[in-house]
Amino acid sequence: IEVLVSDKIRKRTTLAVKWSGATALPARSDRAVQEVMRSTEDRGADQVILCAGAPATIPLALKMVRRGGKIHLFSGIHMGGSVEVDINSIYKREVSLFSTYSSTPADLAEAFRLIRREEIPAADLITHRLPLSRIREGIESIRNGKALKVVLDPSR
Repeated sequence: IEVLVSDKIRKRTTLAVKWSGATALPARSDRAVQEVMRSTEDRGADQVILCAGAPATIPLALKMVRRGGKIHLFSGIHMGGSVEVDINSIYKREVSLFSTYSSTPADLAEAFRLIRREEIPAADLITHRLPLSRIREGIESIRNGKALKVVLDPSR
């Protein structure tokens, strides 16, 4: 199994490579598609997992996935938003779309177990620690890509 990852925020891609041994794709979408096709001998990816709530990622996933492949939507877009796609790129290629809004209790228990045993170095994700009074700064840091995760500490 080969895992390919791409993100506009380089630190996320770096962590994914570090934690899983994944291969980093270029952040530019056209180059990422080219690299997926090159690494799969022009078949396309068996599965594409979208974790970004950007409308452009769905048409991009359709360019990356193989005939009969699966696209997993693990993030939505803003409420009321829409995405324009050629439905034939799904129908005629027999691509399956799946969505997951939240984790199951069993998934959360497994995630907590992995974090507790430090099999997943979750602390690496925390890039900012701020007092609660600076919540707006924390939110903006995430929005502009300067932070991965922000911990707000009311005691600071």
